[in-house]
Amino acid sequence: MIDGGSSSRAGRSAGDGTGTARRRLGSVVQAGCTISVITLIVFVLVNLALSPFAGETQDVKAVRPTIGWSTEAAQKWIDHYGLDTVRRVYPGKSDDEIRKIIFNKFQVGNRYEPFVEFLPDPIFMHDPVFNVDMGIHEAGFRLGGRDQGPWPIDKSKLNVFVFGGSTTFGTGAADDETIPAFLQKYLREEMGPTVDAYNFGVGAYYSSQELINFWRLARQGDFPDLVVFVDGLNDYFQTTEDTAHSGYYRTFEAARVSLLKQLQLDRGSLWHLAAAVELSPVFRFVENLKQHQLPTETPGAENLNEGKRTVLRTFDAADEKHVVDVTNRLLNNFRLASGMADSIGAESAFIVQPTPMYDYDLSRHPFPVPEWHQYTRIGYPLLKQRLESGTGGPEHVVWCASLGEDAPANVPLYVDPVHYSAAMNKLIARCIIAGLRKDGSFDRLADKIRKKAG
Repeated sequence: MIDGGSSSRAGRSAGDGTGTARRRLGSVVQAGCTISVITLIVFVLVNLALSPFAGETQDVKAVRPTIGWSTEAAQKWIDHYGLDTVRRVYPGKSDDEIRKIIFNKFQVGNRYEPFVEFLPDPIFMHDPVFNVDMGIHEAGFRLGGRDQGPWPIDKSKLNVFVFGGSTTFGTGAADDETIPAFLQKYLREEMGPTVDAYNFGVGAYYSSQELINFWRLARQGDFPDLVVFVDGLNDYFQTTEDTAHSGYYRTFEAARVSLLKQLQLDRGSLWHLAAAVELSPVFRFVENLKQHQLPTETPGAENLNEGKRTVLRTFDAADEKHVVDVTNRLLNNFRLASGMADSIGAESAFIVQPTPMYDYDLSRHPFPVPEWHQYTRIGYPLLKQRLESGTGGPEHVVWCASLGEDAPANVPLYVDPVHYSAAMNKLIARCIIAGLRKDGSFDRLADKIRKKAG
């Protein structure tokens, strides 16, 4: 006989157990939801608090202020040099077209250029940072002031192309106070007014890019009569075969490939969640902290003077190997450029430029030289030894690296840690001419002027 009461009690017990489990599960879910909501609220509040300090996700803010980079800045350039200067380098264009060119861009930057990766943007402006006038032609050269020659070049004249980095471009110097501008001035004084120099110096370029830029112009039929390369500083700084912008282009290419993958195949909810976190102010704030950590001092470094302006880095075996590799690369590029110049009937000169770290009294240098620009301290002695022994370099190398050694102490030669003052640019231009005289190039150029005039 079945006991119904017992069955009922058993059912209630089972029901109570199920209900208790459900209540417990509900409590856990409720607690989890509460914690999730609180966490989300805290996350949002923290992100809102850190958002002003996290940096931009799309537009990178300029390091230099944009004050003065305006139509007024461009007008100052015109007022200083006059429209006639721009008319010479933009022949065939109306004054309205020229004004559109002048007032088109006010931010100093770079543009993409095949083979060399980047060239400076064309711009005409008064630079409020260094208080100098700056004009850059669309062809990639910086104007030399009122006396700039025409573009395209006038092949009835003696044309000089000067290649180099920012020191050749003339960072901190006015248009007519750069190395190429003074070189043109001194050559005209001795050879007559039919000498035009073109400043193809580009910030961050080193000899490999300059060689390609020379080829880029030559393949277009722009053959100079003299080609000058001013090098040393950036070559020894460049520890790899990359350019200053290679990392950017790799990042852009990786972003392009990633975007294509995202468009073709959805990565799933977890991937999008991770991407959202990476774009959050908290994540960007942490990344900024990593990027702006102060570098530690070089172990074993010594202070040159009580002002602690420059701290000498300690070089190791890897650094020694680096300067050997760079010296080989620099001399090989000089040789290749010399062969290219010979093939188009041009004279060539390769200038080893001054740096504060070689044959210069740093106690008179009021700027701290960063560690990455100190390699010439051990690289130049090796380069000089190779040149003196005649192993590996072309014939037309001009040693201008020691100019600061005998310069008057009261004459400032630098405007910042490595860029030259007008006084130093004059010394380098004079050194180039002395080198041209020494190897016979000067006389051959003078003969070429006479033949063109005849």
